[in-house]
Amino acid sequence: KSVEQGLEQEFNSLAAQRSICSSYIASQRPKGWVEMPKDYDDGGQSGATLLRPALQDLLCDVESGAVDVVVIYKLDRITRTLLDFVRLMDLFEQYGVGFVAVTQNFDTADSTGRLILNILLTFGQFEREIASDRLKDKFTAMKQRGMFVGGHPPYGYDLIDKHLVPNKQEAAVVRWMFRRYLEAQSYLTIAQELREKGITRRSRTSKRGLPVVGRPFSTSSVWCMLPNPVYVGDVRNKGNIFLGAHRSIVDRDLWNEVQDLRARRTRAKVVEIYKTELLRDLMVDCFGRKVSPFRDYRYSKVTRHY
Repeated sequence: KSVEQGLEQEFNSLAAQRSICSSYIASQRPKGWVEMPKDYDDGGQSGATLLRPALQDLLCDVESGAVDVVVIYKLDRITRTLLDFVRLMDLFEQYGVGFVAVTQNFDTADSTGRLILNILLTFGQFEREIASDRLKDKFTAMKQRGMFVGGHPPYGYDLIDKHLVPNKQEAAVVRWMFRRYLEAQSYLTIAQELREKGITRRSRTSKRGLPVVGRPFSTSSVWCMLPNPVYVGDVRNKGNIFLGAHRSIVDRDLWNEVQDLRARRTRAKVVEIYKTELLRDLMVDCFGRKVSPFRDYRYSKVTRHY
């Protein structure tokens, strides 16, 4: 089941699929079929990937020889990607495991059955991609209106009723980081001082209900936070900046000073190495920065990049 909605019901769609498959297995009992008591249900997991806990558990049992036949309700319940389905079929064939879709009868022994199988899988993948495109368009429209589209709120904000609300303690830390960068001009210095003060990132609970302990700030964390426009009340989407519906926690003037300093430091940085390179000091980018040479050693050959 791709979404978690409805899983709390006593008899949800996973239970319905299991009931139908159990009835089919019972009808095949004269052939020696016995239903395994183990459930391979991935509730709230998308069929776009094979990295699903229950599916990986099933594949382990297939490799260990505990499974003889895999029974599913419909083809798109195991995967919605044609390439992944081909990989699964190769694995099942390698270990001599049968595959049955209860509500879709076709015989893959002839060309017509294989054609029907490919058509069904292609439409399943097409349906998933159409749904994905609709969600992307929805998220784009929401961001253009300055709305928060979901996920974990950035440090400095709490998520209340699907809206970003500044967290007083964390907002103070964020403002200190911006002011401190103007003085120290170093991401590493800010990260070290945060660790010395004992300030860590927020602890949270994952989608699976597992606790995630907040870790100390790293240099990369500071580097990602300073250019984030959410702190100045904006929302970024695909390279475009829109006015956000949430309150800012950093003044616009302070934000602009930090971004200008970051831009100057980035443009002024030139790596002085490999003085024997032919195009050294001759190639520049659109900002006038010298392009630095780089050597890549592979298979006893030297490849030069700039």
